[in-house]
Amino acid sequence: MTQQVMGPQHELDAIAARRDAPAEIDVAEVIAHHAEFPVMEAQRVPHPSGSLSRFFDVTVTVSVELGRVTLPIGELVKLGKGSVIELDRDIDQPVDLMAQGVRLARGEVIVVNDRYAIRIDEIDGPESAGTRRSTSAVKRSLGPASGHD
Repeated sequence: MTQQVMGPQHELDAIAARRDAPAEIDVAEVIAHHAEFPVMEAQRVPHPSGSLSRFFDVTVTVSVELGRVTLPIGELVKLGKGSVIELDRDIDQPVDLMAQGVRLARGEVIVVNDRYAIRIDEIDGPESAGTRRSTSAVKRSLGPASGHD
């Protein structure tokens, strides 16, 4: 039996006809071909700052990380009131300002109106965007925090 080449509509008609036919299908009738897709052309992406403005009202949880430690679960369940956990950061090292687990900036802990605050000393650059706990940073001088320490 010779293989017959059919166009897309003929293939659909043949499939519909086989649906109503008995369960036996002749393997020689199955026609396979590569999918054809239209050629895609490169498109200019609008300037990112313009497209980001629609997200300015979205809120995210921001936290300050003093340090970390890795503990076995056995030690973790032994912790109780008065337990002390030493962190991996020295007292003179900056703390990390985090948003959704991504470091945005580093700074020092200060007190403003009897509340903890952070004075930002360096802001992570765009090259580290999207990475968690990145070490690259761009230093920026932001001046004193309103004279409150």
